[in-house]
Amino acid sequence: MGLAASSPVSKVSAEGPISLYYFPIEGAGEKVRLAFVLSGIDFENVKVTSDEWSTLKKKTRYGQLPMLRVGANSEEMYQSDAMMKYAALASITNKDLYPTNNPEKIIRIEEIMGLLDDLQRAWLPSLLISMKPEVMGYDDLSPEEKSNLTRKLRTKFLENDLPRFMNYFTQALNASSNSFLCGSKPTIADCKALPLFRYYTRGIAEFIPKDCLSSYPAITAYIDRMLAIPEINKWYATKE
Repeated sequence: MGLAASSPVSKVSAEGPISLYYFPIEGAGEKVRLAFVLSGIDFENVKVTSDEWSTLKKKTRYGQLPMLRVGANSEEMYQSDAMMKYAALASITNKDLYPTNNPEKIIRIEEIMGLLDDLQRAWLPSLLISMKPEVMGYDDLSPEEKSNLTRKLRTKFLENDLPRFMNYFTQALNASSNSFLCGSKPTIADCKALPLFRYYTRGIAEFIPKDCLSSYPAITAYIDRMLAIPEINKWYATKE
């Protein structure tokens, strides 16, 4: 199967080859990519096209991506948060991503990742309305009706949900002296947060202005701080 792949920026290899399969977008795969980038573990970033997915989907355990294949036997792993933990636990060079010897830090990481899940759940209705309105019980929306409903839901998100969650994350950053979400060093919670926060600023979500986070200077400074990490800076430089 001729799936496109790009070379990663990391240097250390785990036991056998590692291949991450996901679509050529950030989506649910980017946090896993960033976890591997910061872990120092070499991985193959396999970009699955829509045509390739129609065949590959039947072979996946849950009919979804991302999928991780590990080792000589290509053992398959699923669920993006589990993949991030695998990258962290397998790392030789970075034990701070998910420090199992520090229970308090692990609980804090899990708390922040749960909060990020809550933010995604708050966003989900407006995403489904724009992409799969039938899932929300709207089977016969005209394009205009769909657009109007998407605008309505995203306006509410901007007015209510986004400020609430950005304040929560600002508090988390204040607690860590404006370093990272769980302390002075980045963890897998930061790998999960960065693509999510950036999504709202990239101009790819209809009715969401690119400056929607400008009222939260601690958040925008955090994004800049994450992007300035050499490994992450190099990762995004290779994608431009």
